[in-house]
Amino acid sequence: MKATLGNWLRVTGVVCGTLAILFCATSLQRMGWTLDRVIHDAWVTAAFTALASGCIAIGCPIYSLWRARPRKRDRAWALAAVLVTAVALVVTTTHTDVDMGSLPAWVSAGGALFTAAGVILALRSYQETRRADLEDQANQVRLLEMLPLQDGLDPDGRQQWRTEFTNRSSDPLYNLEVHGFRAHVEDDAGPVHMRAFAETRLSEDTMIRSGGWQKESVLDAGARFVVRWESADAAEQKTAPPFVLIWYSVMDANGRYWNVVDNNEPEKVPRPSRHLG
Repeated sequence: MKATLGNWLRVTGVVCGTLAILFCATSLQRMGWTLDRVIHDAWVTAAFTALASGCIAIGCPIYSLWRARPRKRDRAWALAAVLVTAVALVVTTTHTDVDMGSLPAWVSAGGALFTAAGVILALRSYQETRRADLEDQANQVRLLEMLPLQDGLDPDGRQQWRTEFTNRSSDPLYNLEVHGFRAHVEDDAGPVHMRAFAETRLSEDTMIRSGGWQKESVLDAGARFVVRWESADAAEQKTAPPFVLIWYSVMDANGRYWNVVDNNEPEKVPRPSRHLG
């Protein structure tokens, strides 16, 4: 109900604004105007007031469209350009001292204007197409689920963590590598850098801990990759990490490389290359 009422209010604003600009244009065309008359002639002043009111009545729905529908901002910009052009023509053509020129000159100017508008719209359409294609390319990486979980306590009583990566897509992922992970290891303290580890059982009561593997060459559809973590030494703590929680990279099924930092959108990166010579 509120949405329908809002749409009707926008339509009403556009219609009233258009009528106000048309009446203003008709009045100024009959009277003509100069800067002195705007100041001293009440009718000319009223006409310009109506022109300003019409611009506001149309501009508000355009701004509402621009904010409420980001994917349709091109339409909002186009409507704003039409509004500005119409107001400029009204103000220019009704001025007493302006020479309107000949018809061929107007045709030439109109052709140049429409050509420029066509180039701008084509450029915007190309940019939107590239952005949509890039979003579609990242769909498989978005289906790579990452869960950070507490993993009990170490022999010293400190918290341990693990990160579980699950490929929810229908195709395999490649070269999944975790570049860094941070977690809370103490209550009421900030996150610290963690170090990957793995445990090997030497006997029934003896476990040996070594550095863990942070890379998976192939993660098939539905497969899971787990990395266990412990807090790093104080000397390994970095004061300005490039991430808050986690940073990892992965190659999708089409050979595109992606960086993922924290919970942000995947970022496409160039394929690694080795320079020879």
